[in-house]
Amino acid sequence: MNSKKVNWLFLVILIVNVAIGFLFSYVRMFHEINVTLSLFLSGLILVVPALSFLFFSKTNIKEILPFRKMKPATFFMIILFTYLSMPLTTLINAISLFFTDNVVEQVSPQLMTLPFFLVFFLIAIYAPICEEITFRGIFYHSYKKSGTPFRALLLSAIAFGFVHSNFNQMSYAIVIGVILVLLKEATGSMWGPILFHVVFNGNSVILMYVSNALSALNASEQVSVEFYATKEMMIGVSLIAVVALISSGLAGCVLIWIANHEGNRSQLKEIWVNRKLRTKGMITIPFVLAFMGYLAFMLMG
Repeated sequence: MNSKKVNWLFLVILIVNVAIGFLFSYVRMFHEINVTLSLFLSGLILVVPALSFLFFSKTNIKEILPFRKMKPATFFMIILFTYLSMPLTTLINAISLFFTDNVVEQVSPQLMTLPFFLVFFLIAIYAPICEEITFRGIFYHSYKKSGTPFRALLLSAIAFGFVHSNFNQMSYAIVIGVILVLLKEATGSMWGPILFHVVFNGNSVILMYVSNALSALNASEQVSVEFYATKEMMIGVSLIAVVALISSGLAGCVLIWIANHEGNRSQLKEIWVNRKLRTKGMITIPFVLAFMGYLAFMLMG
């Protein structure tokens, strides 16, 4: 597959997403939509069109989805890298909340009605596998085949951000998309970004349930509070920014260690070295249509 084909895939995913959204809106007039079904379909919306495009393109699957073995120490360093990357995504999420709503906070009451292990499986295992196969596998490889790794990194990250269909998650999903591509190149395997994604999402699920349990214990003292850009919030964001700066620097060191340990330092270096090489045809009409479609979708809420 190349960039032209994957741009069509980006547009197809949008069309399927919108179609299912309208279908759900219609069904909600008569029945409540099961949140489990919504989470399950969100993965299928991505991976089914992606694998279908991959099948009909007759491309070498092992080349696009290299599930190579990693050295044991790499697994532990990826977990460390994940936690060191979290302050940066927390900072971006906090900044986005000055302009938009916290989507995860809005859906958490529905998720709390489900068993922990079911939510953990759907969000921390099922979703990462579907998303990594689609974006760090098919999208990134296809863009990389048509242009430079740097532009492939950016376009695949933008696509990953926009399919979340809301400004809050899009803001930090784009950054996560960049980080995951770097990790894939550093490890030379799909297992790298998948493990990062599993740890990242799994941590969010655990914190969500812990927070819910603590809130239940203090239910009598709860007060409804709206999110405003107050002086205190600005101070909080500033402190997070300092932590994010330090932790991101350490995360960069860990990433380089992983690349050296797995023998992929040159692949990681290539992303930056060849960033200025000229390429043509990576952004086509289907990509622009999908970009505008998702933007309109998010603006309409």
